[in-house]
Amino acid sequence: MIDLEEAIALGREALELCLSGHLDRPSSLHKLTRCILDRFDRARISSDLGGAIALGRGALELCPPGIQIGQLLSMSSHVAQVNSSGKRMERET
Repeated sequence: MIDLEEAIALGREALELCLSGHLDRPSSLHKLTRCILDRFDRARISSDLGGAIALGRGALELCPPGIQIGQLLSMSSHVAQVNSSGKRMERET
């Protein structure tokens, strides 16, 4: 988990360096989103899910039509799956 926390911290630093309009910003947003979703999968920190959704939307808004859409759709599918799993867990408790 320590490596994941470090990856998230470094991802946030990378975003600070990739200001609006930087060519690597969509990719940096996507990578940070994946790390935060991984942390959510492991620790179930509810704020991670909302943060990942916001970052993913930001990445999608920056991508030209047709570019990296497969990756972003995959991420969106993962978020939906995790969200539905969380709802099932709430009902079971």
